[in-house]
Amino acid sequence: QRDAIVNCLDEDRQREEEEDKMLETMIKKKDFQREAESDSKKKGKFKTIKVLKFLGNKREAKSKAPGDKS
Repeated sequence: QRDAIVNCLDEDRQREEEEDKMLETMIKKKDFQREAESDSKKKGKFKTIKVLKFLGNKREAKSKAPGDKS
């Protein structure tokens, strides 16, 4: 009877170790996927709105001739 209990506990321990390994590999895969997603979604150097405002101001300045003072 004692041997049966020891064997059962040993099987439980082995099963838990296998589950831990499986969970660890799953977590690593998820972390790798997150890193890949974050790398692909890196932000640009300039913000779009600021660039558009800058370009808009540049065009307005060009449209006004240097001789015109209105």
